[in-house]
Amino acid sequence: MTATATPTPRWPLPLRAGFRFVFSYLILYLFDPTGEGLPHTVLNHLGVSTRMLHPLRIPWEAAVKWTGEHVFGVAIAGVTSGASDNTYGWVNMACRTAIALAATLLWSWLDRRRLGYVTAHEFLRGLVRLYLVLSLLVFASVKAIPLQFEEINWADLLVTFGEQSPSGLLWRFMGASPGYTSACGIVEIVGLLLLLSRRTTLLGALLCAGALANVLALNLWYQVGVIIVSAHMLVMALFLIAPDARRLADLLLWHRAVPAVRFPPLFQRAWLERAVTVCKYGVFLLLATKMLWTFYNVRSAMIAAAKAQPLAGIWTVEEQELDGQVLPPLVNDARRWKYLIIQQGNGPLAILRPMSGGDIRFQLEISEQSRSFKL
Repeated sequence: MTATATPTPRWPLPLRAGFRFVFSYLILYLFDPTGEGLPHTVLNHLGVSTRMLHPLRIPWEAAVKWTGEHVFGVAIAGVTSGASDNTYGWVNMACRTAIALAATLLWSWLDRRRLGYVTAHEFLRGLVRLYLVLSLLVFASVKAIPLQFEEINWADLLVTFGEQSPSGLLWRFMGASPGYTSACGIVEIVGLLLLLSRRTTLLGALLCAGALANVLALNLWYQVGVIIVSAHMLVMALFLIAPDARRLADLLLWHRAVPAVRFPPLFQRAWLERAVTVCKYGVFLLLATKMLWTFYNVRSAMIAAAKAQPLAGIWTVEEQELDGQVLPPLVNDARRWKYLIIQQGNGPLAILRPMSGGDIRFQLEISEQSRSFKL
């Protein structure tokens, strides 16, 4: 008897064309030398400088700047990140889209007889899972140990609703409840842990998609400048869910029986399969433990420094002299202090709020012996 090869399933033409575009675009995004793609992410986790990517970055930046100037009529002064919500970030995304469309047309013509892309699809899913795990782990860890959003400090208590920017309001809202922030981070970490296995990828992608949809909504409507990167992460989570969309609809909407999915082993030798699994989870737990421990130590040090500040609080200035003259508390006088706020920032921090409004920040030096302080 001779073994027969498993026939390649025939994909509908729109599905084949759509996959070619998605594949082209995501590869460009994942390996964008100026963004937050896989090369930057892997090197950052390894503690290696990303300077080796600069030779690739220079021509790409030049092409994006040329496109911005000659196609969109906008000048791009500088580049901060390919994933930031600035002019460069949006033009960069437009360039990737145009290149992906051109690649899709060329690919569709050259490969028009192919029936499907099972192997390429599995390869792309692996890259997307790796990117989400490595990239989202940082954001999840800094939420699980509530460090991304600073807790409400003394200065925040004097900020009126009308004085706050949308992003400032979001930061204070999240910082007011460290428990809620930690819960958001834990949900993301659990989702990433589930992404490590093919059997649990769907459940992990559903968790990550829910968390990322919330993050994107907050970024959009509270005007936080990371809409591009959060939108791409959400699209990647949805990409992992897409193959099971019909099965989910049958189960959750139509209440039909759903057939089981087979996951053939990646390797013929069972010990090699187990070794890859152990390495995969081991590396994840090592990275997660390292990040969580680092953020925990930073947060503990900040809390200890804040408790050690004896003058911390909001001080009302009842009388102030300037050059030997007492300044009356006139509401439009920028020289007359209304409040002196002492709190812990990057070291002891003093914030002066004049009668006319607006805060002036100083580093604070306190001398307990002379019972004085210097701004």
